[in-house]
Amino acid sequence: MLAQIDRKLDQLNSYKLGYFNDGQEFDDAIFDLVEQKNAGFIFNLKKENKLAILFKRTDKEILLSVTNIKKLKKQHILDKTARAVLKSIGFKEEKRDDSLVFTYGLDNFKDAIFIKTIVSRVIFDAFHFQNLDNKTTIEIF
Repeated sequence: MLAQIDRKLDQLNSYKLGYFNDGQEFDDAIFDLVEQKNAGFIFNLKKENKLAILFKRTDKEILLSVTNIKKLKKQHILDKTARAVLKSIGFKEEKRDDSLVFTYGLDNFKDAIFIKTIVSRVIFDAFHFQNLDNKTTIEIF
């Protein structure tokens, strides 16, 4: 049995990941936002249902917003579980803006890794990557 486990471990350790094209577009959009080269952008997760993350910048912060929450609730895309996960990540409900907002301070901004981690958690933890667009789009404004 130990020999069988060792073979499985060797097989797993020898596995090589295939090529993954991690485009630079998302990083560029974040850096352009930080450097005020754009006013913001929309990262569409499920465009037909208007499920997206809106990125805007204030003087000292980047705001990540999941907008249209009333409509997303009615469409059963933003259920109680997804809202609870978003709130556990750090999103706060802004009823007057019909959104859930995450605030990221720019005082110690060095790279996009933390923001990309938050976006990954939204995709995988809150929405479980189910029924999202296979190819996401970024709309810069």
